Amino acid sequence: MNSEKKTKLCKEYISQIKCFFPVIRQNEKKYINYISTSVNDYCIDNPDAAIEDLYNIFGSPQETINSYMSENPDNIVPYFKKINVKKWIIRILTFSLIAFLIVTSASIWYYHRADQIFEYEKNLIEQLNNK
Repeated sequence: MNSEKKTKLCKEYISQIKCFFPVIRQNEKKYINYISTSVNDYCIDNPDAAIEDLYNIFGSPQETINSYMSENPDNIVPYFKKINVKKWIIRILTFSLIAFLIVTSASIWYYHRADQIFEYEKNLIEQLNNK
């Protein structure tokens, strides 16, 4: 296995782990760096390793996150608070986007209707002037 494939394999495993963290704070970054170093060392020592080998040695991404949470019970409450804040930010941004789209659509409809009335009146005046 060449070094490019090893790097790709390690990055794939680490990215799978990152996907299971809804929020990545400083502690999670340290943990991911620690796992990343271990995985890279394993890939260097075992050039024929496959993703299944990484799952067997380090655990699946779900198992890795579960072990992180069980090893750091003090971080769980702030972690869920951070997730809750993130949910509210997403809700507010979604509501703002929907409100913006509604206001923009209503404005476009209003100006389009005003343009239609203007064109109708313009044509009516031209018809009256031609008679």
